[in-house]
Amino acid sequence: MRDAPTIGTDERTAAVSAAAAASSTADVVDAVERTLERAAAVVPAAATRARLALAALLDGVARSTWPEIAGRFSRLTTSGAPVELAWTGRDASLRWTAEVAPPETPTAQRLTLAGTWAGVDTQSLAQAQHGRPLRYGAWLAGRHAEDGRDGAKVYAEVPDGARLPDPAAHPVFRSWGLTWRMAGVADDGTTEWYARAERAEEVDLLAFERSTLGSDGLLRARVRELLRSEALPRPCGLSVAFAPGPGGSPSPGESPSPGESPSPGGRTVPVAITWFAPAGAVFADDDDAVRRLSATTDDAAARALLAALLGAERATTTTAAARRRIVPIGVGVGFDGSSWAQAGLLPS
Repeated sequence: MRDAPTIGTDERTAAVSAAAAASSTADVVDAVERTLERAAAVVPAAATRARLALAALLDGVARSTWPEIAGRFSRLTTSGAPVELAWTGRDASLRWTAEVAPPETPTAQRLTLAGTWAGVDTQSLAQAQHGRPLRYGAWLAGRHAEDGRDGAKVYAEVPDGARLPDPAAHPVFRSWGLTWRMAGVADDGTTEWYARAERAEEVDLLAFERSTLGSDGLLRARVRELLRSEALPRPCGLSVAFAPGPGGSPSPGESPSPGESPSPGGRTVPVAITWFAPAGAVFADDDDAVRRLSATTDDAAARALLAALLGAERATTTTAAARRRIVPIGVGVGFDGSSWAQAGLLPS
């Protein structure tokens, strides 16, 4: 009788690695499905469309030729998962950000792929990236409202030394202490620029708001309310969003006066600013985050959606920080005096 075939060390290691990789990717897909199932209790139509969009993207990741890292390669999230969900107190739309391709796809190709998915022109940003080292290249984001309105956005990496394209003529891009790291181009014509601030203080929030929106102190006040402190976490982030006017293609930005329409003369002007920080530097745990974020909005559906996205099993002060599901948080202010809180969440 012949002996049973044996599996060599290399083959056995490969088999174990493949099984672990499949489990890793499947775990991400399952976590997204569970999260959207909970969200469907609040926004069923939006959850259905989000599920279809993410299924298409994650299917590409799952078919990676590098399966051993496909479920944990991304710089988008702290866990390496290739998808992050997002919440804002402005409304109960479902939002997400995801990798647009599997890990073996070169970073230099990701911006073009994301632009094609979103239907937005990324040519100027591709020029800014050309020939420069990239860490992630680009991500794709989606927004799904319960009334059927959808939106798409491309987040493009701005590498060190890149020349900022229009509307970078705005004075805010020459601000000391800000390093511009990313640009977001949406299918509604808005462009948002994101900067890292290593040692920001409250006076910097005041200056940032005055130079962009022309208003005075609203961002600082809303950040104080969320933090329950005057001390800002370091480092933190700041962003400014520009919207084009009705008179043609965007031109270099200029700030509207307080209360003024954001489109004088067809120019591109700042319409919103946002402050960002790691949730771990602000909240004791996920329950603390849910309580304090929920208190920032009067929208009952938005509060219900936040609770649904997190689910019942949340990280507490007695569990590892790695289990936190609320990761980045932010506070935004609009040119019209509106304000909101927002957060990024890991699917679970």
